[in-house]
Amino acid sequence: MNTGQNIGKMGPVVIGGVGGSGTRVFAEIAMNLGCYMGKDINKSNDNLWFTLLFKRPEWFRKHQTDGDIIRGLQIFEKIMLNDPISFNDLAFLIGSTLATAIHGNDHLGAGKGKWAFERLINILFGGKHALSGYLRWGWKEPNSHIYIRHLNKYFKKMKFILVIRHGLDIAFSANRAQLYNWGPMLGVSPPINGSPLLPQAMLKYWLKANQRALSLGKSLLKDDFIVLRYEDLCKEPEKVINEIKAFLGLNRENIPLSIIAHIKSPKSIGRYKNENLGIFPEEDMETLRTFGYRI
Repeated sequence: MNTGQNIGKMGPVVIGGVGGSGTRVFAEIAMNLGCYMGKDINKSNDNLWFTLLFKRPEWFRKHQTDGDIIRGLQIFEKIMLNDPISFNDLAFLIGSTLATAIHGNDHLGAGKGKWAFERLINILFGGKHALSGYLRWGWKEPNSHIYIRHLNKYFKKMKFILVIRHGLDIAFSANRAQLYNWGPMLGVSPPINGSPLLPQAMLKYWLKANQRALSLGKSLLKDDFIVLRYEDLCKEPEKVINEIKAFLGLNRENIPLSIIAHIKSPKSIGRYKNENLGIFPEEDMETLRTFGYRI
């Protein structure tokens, strides 16, 4: 078993995907299998330190070709693994906190005000988390897929799990933050909130985002990149959990029964079947089929 001193050498386990795809459940599985996923997480199992530092679309667009993102990842790794931070690291953290406190991290202003300062206080004064006994470390934050290229550049070792869920179910989801944050970068213009055109834009974003993640993951990470479908987990949880164990190299013989017991298909699976699918361009529907989803 790894100790707190050497889990960092294995590189992180990263879980990402388009919002609403079921990444929360995959993070819960990873934690139950012995992965340390952070100590400041919300009910969706998002690592809020990653959110603070990297869920900043304007900052990303300005800095994606320079070293600031790599610097941010270095600092994030330090605070996750209890390594000391420098004065320059502290300046970076304060800058990220102020930017989020002022601008928020999505189109609705989430993260503005005290939320950002609470994250910083947790980082600086929340105490170290005991890492002994964990098999691996990592994090879950849906927006992580945007950073695949930078993650690959910084981490010598990494395992990335891209979670996908039927694009039409996502199209009718209320989880739209990624569309507004990253859609313009992928050539998808978000409609006004509440517009009847939102489902079409959501599907187009789902397609563009997953195509990009798949292309980068397969070309850069190769065998350290895997795509898992939320529907498959709900249908055959033990099979998918064993696949995760093998991918992460975790040799726990028995799968905790508590994991399987909590995995159930939500009522929202297949919600698109009650909607008018004639609103979607046929070319988008054809692209959706290439992901293996039937309509």
